[in-house]
Amino acid sequence: MVDIALTPAQETIGRLTVETVATPLSPSEVRSLHPWLALNPAEAGAPWYLHAPRHTDATGRHATEVVELCRRFNERHKQGTLLYEYCGVPLQFRTPLLQSLLFAAPGFRHSVGIRVQERPLEAQSLAQTLRETGSALLYLSDPLLRLSQRADAGPVTYAYRCFTDPGRHHDA
Repeated sequence: MVDIALTPAQETIGRLTVETVATPLSPSEVRSLHPWLALNPAEAGAPWYLHAPRHTDATGRHATEVVELCRRFNERHKQGTLLYEYCGVPLQFRTPLLQSLLFAAPGFRHSVGIRVQERPLEAQSLAQTLRETGSALLYLSDPLLRLSQRADAGPVTYAYRCFTDPGRHHDA
């Protein structure tokens, strides 16, 4: 039997504002993405757009600033946990977005992806549950809906929280 001792976590809260661009999908891209698009509410016949950060990592999926945040976290907190909240589908676990972020910023011991449920997560409570004593957890909320029928692109604000044991270096 394993005893888990939950200690109060120190919390650092931050935000990153990221510029985005919207690119129309070609008819062949719409056909190839149909299984994904069918999972989203859609207006029949309306065009689809791929929304992405203006300045990205090598995969083109994540904002440079977000990747740098994760890398800094991993430099300061060896073997930490990433709790990644995102918009879109699939519902949870190992999404392509989470996988590509882990590739761009390796070093997390554990990771979990959770789709935004249109209500705020109780980040403090969730972090207390997922964070192991003596380790750190980075909660990253990614608000960018990648596939949409909206042509407008604007800045989006990522929220993050870093949870660590009291007395430890805790900025991301």
